[in-house]
Amino acid sequence: MNYAEKVVDLFGANHELMHELVEDMELFFNEKEIKRYPLLEALERSGRARLKDIAKRFGASSSSMCVALARMEKEGLVIREIDEKDRRNTYYSLSPSGRAVKDAIHENVRRYTLKLFEPFSEKEIKGIGKAFIAVNKILELHLQRRREEKGQ
Repeated sequence: MNYAEKVVDLFGANHELMHELVEDMELFFNEKEIKRYPLLEALERSGRARLKDIAKRFGASSSSMCVALARMEKEGLVIREIDEKDRRNTYYSLSPSGRAVKDAIHENVRRYTLKLFEPFSEKEIKGIGKAFIAVNKILELHLQRRREEKGQ
């Protein structure tokens, strides 16, 4: 096995550990917060998105995503808009309250994650940081190529 194959295996193992970490976070935080955080974050990044695009991004059906977003709308976390030009399209965006909730969850997750690094020295943490930067570059390059192939 070459070194690249070992890294790929580590990447897969990391993926599994991240799922386990999220399960642990669900015990540490309010489960509802952890489950809706990715959606709140995605809405913040996109600004305004169509229901079908949000559902596609999360690998969910439009109807199940509509139910989740309707709940979040009732809680004042998202804003729902009907496209005046094409009433079949529904757009969602993050409300100011939704942004505040997302920021609070983000800060809690950040504090939780920082505790993971407590056993490590500053030098080890810098090495971990450099490795993450390298992995991010690999992923960004790959995704950029894929977008170019798709003509996006």
